[in-house]
Amino acid sequence: MRLLRKSIPLGWILTIPFVLQCVGVAGLVGFFSYRSGQESINHVANHLITEVNQRIDQHLDSYLGNAQAVNQINGAAVEEKIFDLNNFDQLGPYFDRQGRIFEFKQINFAGVGGRFIGVGVGPNQTRAIRTISPTDPPTLTTYAIDSQGKSGSGSLGNPVKTITSSYPNQPAWYKNAIKAGKPIWSDLAGRNAQWNPMSFMASAPVYDAQNRFQGVFGIEVELAPISDFLRSLLTQEPGSIFILDRSGLLIASSENESVAPILPGIPQPPLAIDRQNSTINQVTQLLIQKYGSLTEIASGSAKNSDGLERLTAPNFPPVFAKVNAYQDQYGLDWLVITVIPESHYLVAIQNNVKHTILIYGLTLIISTFLGIFIARRIIKPIQQLSQASDALAQGDWQESLPENNAITELNNLAISFNHMGSKLDQTRKQLEDALQESRQIYREMLQSQTDFILKLKPDTTIIFANESYCQALGLTLDEILGKKWIDTCSANNAQFTLSQLARLTPD
Repeated sequence: MRLLRKSIPLGWILTIPFVLQCVGVAGLVGFFSYRSGQESINHVANHLITEVNQRIDQHLDSYLGNAQAVNQINGAAVEEKIFDLNNFDQLGPYFDRQGRIFEFKQINFAGVGGRFIGVGVGPNQTRAIRTISPTDPPTLTTYAIDSQGKSGSGSLGNPVKTITSSYPNQPAWYKNAIKAGKPIWSDLAGRNAQWNPMSFMASAPVYDAQNRFQGVFGIEVELAPISDFLRSLLTQEPGSIFILDRSGLLIASSENESVAPILPGIPQPPLAIDRQNSTINQVTQLLIQKYGSLTEIASGSAKNSDGLERLTAPNFPPVFAKVNAYQDQYGLDWLVITVIPESHYLVAIQNNVKHTILIYGLTLIISTFLGIFIARRIIKPIQQLSQASDALAQGDWQESLPENNAITELNNLAISFNHMGSKLDQTRKQLEDALQESRQIYREMLQSQTDFILKLKPDTTIIFANESYCQALGLTLDEILGKKWIDTCSANNAQFTLSQLARLTPD
């Protein structure tokens, strides 16, 4: 009985491993599906950010490169004596045409002796020429110009405004270009908060054919169009793009907020870590924490092969970020940082997880019911065989087992059992017939004997007597049965018979 209590039902043995196998396979498929989804997300995010960075590089090369290229063209024109730097009537329309074609804010020339000419967009988006004569350095004279870049016939015409200005050769774009002796980019600067947003200058020293210094060309490039371009890249994708210099100043941003907040009347270059926007602030701080400083970040800065960063912090949702260092031969060294929220891509993987869980659950339910169904189809004929065996052992032969089972082995087993049962049944009937015949012969033999033959209980109660004994007493068998033989015999015979009976064992 102990072994029976510890045994495991065949249904469990057939069902549980089958279900566990299905659960394991479904779990592995779900796990690898989730991992594959994450890898796909990383690949798609990296591909998108890489494509965005390539477009930004191309735009910056075009937008910023034009300024340096025009400076070089103007320098070459001076060397070839195509125009005279002292002829402001000639330089004014020439600079105006260049500014209109390349959409520069302003093109300047500051020469030795204090002369200066600048042509570009002024207050109220009107174009004007501003000059300082070497004969009167403190006076800055402004001339309005028409769509052809002209302000008068044969001269600059009548001035519309005259103010006292600082000496033109003091700005950083002028002094740094002389110091470098080659084309450079100036530091960020803002001039008039009412109309001039953040801008910086492409400066180039000018020399004549004899390599004598003539002055400095300076082209003012606004930062706002860069921000406009960054915003155009994310019209259908969530995220943020911003550009920093190595000191952490915010150059441009795809955010709608102004890059250069005006502080007491002058646009000030803001630090990214002071930015109110949480994405720019948080991502910049996380990059500084990771690399120590912005100067340590190189192009494709992430440790993994595709350069993609996954950044997260308390109270800041995880984002994918990629840092691309934009540099040129004129000393520009910026960091272009593209950020896309991870949640944008998690929607797809979460939907995939939901589908996987649904498929996993359906697989588990189907496999469980299928396992139970198969187990029952196997167990039912085995149970029938077991019950038939028990009945046969008890001598109770039942009907034949069905021989139409779909499982070949169980069907063969049922056929063999039915054959064995048929043989046993035939043998049983033969034995019963033989026993009945033997009993009949035995009875006839007993009844034909002339000797008295009795069958007694230990207390001599008669349970059988042959015909000779019944006739001797003159009684029928029914009258004799139940009487005690000791009561019908003589005293001598009773004494002797009882002594003989006493010698027998109780069995």
